[in-house]
Amino acid sequence: MGGQFLGTVVPGGGFARLPGAEGGALEVRTEIWGHSNFDDARLPALRLGAQRGFDAVTAVRSARPLGPWRLHPVDGGPRIGAAPAPVVAWGSWITAHRPDTTRYVTDLLPDPGCDTWVLHLDGVTAHVEVRLDGADLGVLNPHDPYADLTPWLRPGVPARLELTLRRGPADSAGEPVLLEGRRATGWSAVSGEEATLWQAATRTLPGEQTHLPVRLAPGELGWLHADVTAFAGRTWTARITGTRTKVTAWFNGHVVGRLWLPGEPRPAMSGGDPELLTLPAAWFDPAGGDRLSLLVEAVHRDLPGELTGVAFGP
Repeated sequence: MGGQFLGTVVPGGGFARLPGAEGGALEVRTEIWGHSNFDDARLPALRLGAQRGFDAVTAVRSARPLGPWRLHPVDGGPRIGAAPAPVVAWGSWITAHRPDTTRYVTDLLPDPGCDTWVLHLDGVTAHVEVRLDGADLGVLNPHDPYADLTPWLRPGVPARLELTLRRGPADSAGEPVLLEGRRATGWSAVSGEEATLWQAATRTLPGEQTHLPVRLAPGELGWLHADVTAFAGRTWTARITGTRTKVTAWFNGHVVGRLWLPGEPRPAMSGGDPELLTLPAAWFDPAGGDRLSLLVEAVHRDLPGELTGVAFGP
């Protein structure tokens, strides 16, 4: 991608779409955020038995609006008799039934130059069931409004897509789009474990003296080091403030927290203080030389990130 920063996303085990650029190499830096101790169906990564880690990247060659749609009757929904199925726009059928249950059918002709196809219903809040050539693909999740059609499609071979839409007066049907592309191959991978990253932090020393606030360009990373030897003898907290930045904190070689500071694209946070980390008394070195190192990353695609303060308290 020629060094261009495309953005930061938190797919939560689902899909995420980023604007791209033509040509060049693609570099992806991924992180995992542990396991949940509850079962939440809103996103795949929030399920109790969810996997963690990186799956794949697809270069999207086209985003095709789908249609025309043929309307078919559903039990409890509109009745259109024996007449041929009317051709309608997606989500446009009006009926007195509440909730409205309508089946829309269209034909797909997958691009023969692609190997990956994903249905995207941007803005959907209604209940949508997906079938492809008679195969049940399940219910589209409004929190992750994508359905991978790849296992059921073949390049250049027609297929029939059926979407059953159930919605109340306040529900949105969204806009169905077929994303077509080719999956990236030929990856090389380098892992960055706790010890490896601490060594990277050490290599940046002694560094230049600086003062807060510190500003980083979109996508830029930097190390910020502080000598905290004077705090030895008790446990301390450190409150990190800033905007549009993600901070991973090491204390004497141990990761003591990963914080995502306010501003897009920070995901919703719950449980605990999202801007606070702890320096345990037991991890201070009796020989001194205690160091807190912060890996600071500007996460917004277009706007700079800023680290404005680090406040210590007992």
